[in-house]
Amino acid sequence: MCLVNFTLLWGLPQVTQAQSQSAQTALWSGLAVEKEVNSRWAYQGEIEWRSNLETGAIPTYLFNLSTSWEAIPGGNISPGIRYEVDDDGGGAEIRLLTDLNYSRPFGQSRFGYENRIRVQRDILLDGGDPQTAFRIRPGAYFSPAGNWKITLESELRYRFDLGYVNRMRYTVALDHDFSEALALDLFFRIEDRYVENALTRSQNIIGIYLAYHLPNGKEQDFPPRRPFGRQYN
Repeated sequence: MCLVNFTLLWGLPQVTQAQSQSAQTALWSGLAVEKEVNSRWAYQGEIEWRSNLETGAIPTYLFNLSTSWEAIPGGNISPGIRYEVDDDGGGAEIRLLTDLNYSRPFGQSRFGYENRIRVQRDILLDGGDPQTAFRIRPGAYFSPAGNWKITLESELRYRFDLGYVNRMRYTVALDHDFSEALALDLFFRIEDRYVENALTRSQNIIGIYLAYHLPNGKEQDFPPRRPFGRQYN
């Protein structure tokens, strides 16, 4: 796993240089509500919208529903469903997904490791062929204070229907918990898309997300999963 981490992160300078002249900038934002049922199970809903800041293209809206079950300390299983549609009603699709999430600190330090492994299937409602993908997203974080966290992560996406890696993401993120009920997620991401190892599209993404945790006598310092914004998309 460490080899995967270093391999993905090592590619960042080369990929950044290759896409720096053509990349467009997008804004992703959203609002989420999470409910903790008990100390091991929670569910969450989110609305998200994505827009291209340079072209002014019609924004894309996404509606997410997911649940999370803490299988081991620091690790959980999280199935979910997402509905995506453009503002004009076109491009609609449904995504079915299952995530394996794991996070742990390095000893007693403020540094830690996290990873997400996802299997997803996109069903295109216009009748196109389904798309199935495997995604792995290792990362490392630093918590300068109890309610702040800085994260560096990279992600590889392999499309089974294509037979190759068609997308890479590199992200730096800042998370802040205002309280047990309200959290903010800010990030900057580089996303590169490929067709048979040839870079065809690059995008710089600015993310701003807010999440609200419904009060219900919370049993944990942190919920089993806070699967909104950067952690979910």
